[in-house]
Amino acid sequence: MLVFNVIGVISLFMIGFRITILGEDTDLVYYFMRNFALTSMMIYMVIILFKDLVLSLDTWHRIPMHYERYTS
Repeated sequence: MLVFNVIGVISLFMIGFRITILGEDTDLVYYFMRNFALTSMMIYMVIILFKDLVLSLDTWHRIPMHYERYTS
């Protein structure tokens, strides 16, 4: 996860200081670096969300939202 953040920060750093890597195709490199970092982080977040909500063995989801009417 930290690697993806570092890739995104490096691409923004390179854009801010106008560092050229491949001459004319430098903007394309930045574009792919940013999109790779963002896509990877979004996929990672969806996997973590699915794992924690759907595959979780915790019992928090068994408590009703309006439990006060069940306790009286």
